[in-house]
Amino acid sequence: MIRTLVVDDDFMAVSVHREFVERLPGFEVVGEATTGREAHALVERLKPDLVLLDIYLPDENGIELMRSLRAGASPPVDVIAITSAKDVDVLRDAMHLGVVHYIVKPFTFVTFRERLESYAEARRRLADMRHAEQRDIDRLYGLLRTSGDASSRRASHRRR
Repeated sequence: MIRTLVVDDDFMAVSVHREFVERLPGFEVVGEATTGREAHALVERLKPDLVLLDIYLPDENGIELMRSLRAGASPPVDVIAITSAKDVDVLRDAMHLGVVHYIVKPFTFVTFRERLESYAEARRRLADMRHAEQRDIDRLYGLLRTSGDASSRRASHRRR
């Protein structure tokens, strides 16, 4: 099971994200937080594998939270940003800090499912690897670079 912490300042968003996670096999929600302080404490205590992180938190920017998590003594944790932040500097910082996926609100369950499933598959493949050739690395990174939800692909296909 991929132990997941949901972090968002909006308790309704937390509830929706929890419901979405619970619909996916292989994932479980181990905690919820609505502030950066709560999130940091829960990462330290619960040691989740994955944090679904909003950038806009009331007490701390999600980017700053990631910086402190990366610099701290806590075990490494993967992060998928789920946010309305579209600022290019925020996106750049998220990339530099190793965000696995960046999902912009609002989004569909299909998009959510695709991102979490690709993350789970990349994680599984990485765990199974003993030695990586370039093609293995390319496939692994390819899993994390999905091109959008199914509806976007269908719309793009119809335009051709």
